[in-house]
Amino acid sequence: MPTVLEAAGAEVPPGCEGRSLLPVMRDPSLTVREAALSEVHSAGRRIVMVCTERHKYAAFEDGSGYMLHDLEEDPDETDNLIGHPDHRDVQERMEALWRERRRVGF
Repeated sequence: MPTVLEAAGAEVPPGCEGRSLLPVMRDPSLTVREAALSEVHSAGRRIVMVCTERHKYAAFEDGSGYMLHDLEEDPDETDNLIGHPDHRDVQERMEALWRERRRVGF
């Protein structure tokens, strides 16, 4: 909503959820957030993911599985890096981002 209001020259009312994407639309080199949260439902299961430019962390909501992918090195997401000692720092950072994005919402 804030994007549409700003584009129309209207004031964004207090309490309006979200933020305007107009600055990013005008200058694609800008970013809005470090990470984006998304979800998918597959075979009756919900998977919640957080993605940065380079990594994707996904977790089944029921806790039955986790995935971590390096989108730069593995764009087809075939190598799950969860538990890999060389990616411990990335896993911890992505898990923290996942928890934070889940806390504040989409």
